[in-house]
Amino acid sequence: MLIMEKKKIFGGILNLVLIVVFSLLNLKFCFAGGGLEGKKTIPEKTPISVSVIIPVYNSAPYLERCLDSVNEQTMPKNKIEIICVNDGSTDNSLEILEKYKTEKRPDLIIFDQKNSGPSVARNKGLEQATGEYVVFTDSDDWVEKNHCEILFDASKKNNADIAQSRIVYHEMRNKKDWSLVVDEKPKEQVEVLKENSPLGMFIYKPGGFVTDKMIRRKFLEDHKIRFDPELKGPEDTVFVMQCYGNSECSVHCPQGLYNYNRHDGSISDWRDASKRLNYMGEALQKGIDVFLGSKYGGDLKYRYHLFMFCLEWAVSVADSTRMDTEENQEPLRNYRRKTMEYLNSDRFSSIDKKTMPRFSRWLYYRMMALSR
Repeated sequence: MLIMEKKKIFGGILNLVLIVVFSLLNLKFCFAGGGLEGKKTIPEKTPISVSVIIPVYNSAPYLERCLDSVNEQTMPKNKIEIICVNDGSTDNSLEILEKYKTEKRPDLIIFDQKNSGPSVARNKGLEQATGEYVVFTDSDDWVEKNHCEILFDASKKNNADIAQSRIVYHEMRNKKDWSLVVDEKPKEQVEVLKENSPLGMFIYKPGGFVTDKMIRRKFLEDHKIRFDPELKGPEDTVFVMQCYGNSECSVHCPQGLYNYNRHDGSISDWRDASKRLNYMGEALQKGIDVFLGSKYGGDLKYRYHLFMFCLEWAVSVADSTRMDTEENQEPLRNYRRKTMEYLNSDRFSSIDKKTMPRFSRWLYYRMMALSR
């Protein structure tokens, strides 16, 4: 009798243990997402491949077109983050951004700051970026739908710090869009520059723009490269010179992927010649010093290309300045004189001007003559 009672007690305990064990297993199964109820595990967030940084200032007429061009990229949306920094716009640009976030792109990142200039706005975007690579798009321009995909693929394939495309200029004349493709005879395939990366800035036009480029974010962090907030323009050229002066590999893609919209409000259309020339001259000198201070600055080959790059830039700025008013004459003479003094300084004393190509010699002596 006693043995039978012990067997019943033991059997009851065993059943209780089994019930508890199966209950715990079932609970674990549910919380792991295998059951109908319980908390499921949160899926890992897809790493961001590209951060698109857009500084916004009074660009309401063009802003939605810009946002659409980035939002409709061929790369998956979860691999691209869009960061817009409203730089104290006085029009309804901020309202357009907020409406776009509500209606079209819920993950659109918007920052609103007092007007501080494009350098501060771009630096703010860089601080917030999480992408492996970054691109900078002006809010009055637009990009082709495969802009990010082509540059990202070329960068990853070649482990490049910088990838560059071609720019298509657009200017409205008599209600017609007149477009001009810069560098109209490019290589048919991606050009990879590993041993001589800075040549990407000097060979492919216009090398000093940042908006046609994709840059590895870790590369910018490692070399502490940022836009100079003290420069009033063109701050992107100095930034680009810093990038190429530290890069190990750059690539050039032959497609025209960036659309540059020239209009009355764009920086390229400044009406105040004196300010424009002062800003250009300041940026030119700062860019030269930045590059000469880089690891490539001591190489005569790169000094030669830098000289040619700056000479062509200086001539282009001078020739694009409106000459139909007397008040522009003196600022232009001062700009030419200061520029030539800088190009003839000890920084480029090792360059024999007489051995330059014929057209470059003509540009040089023309600038010298007009600066007197």
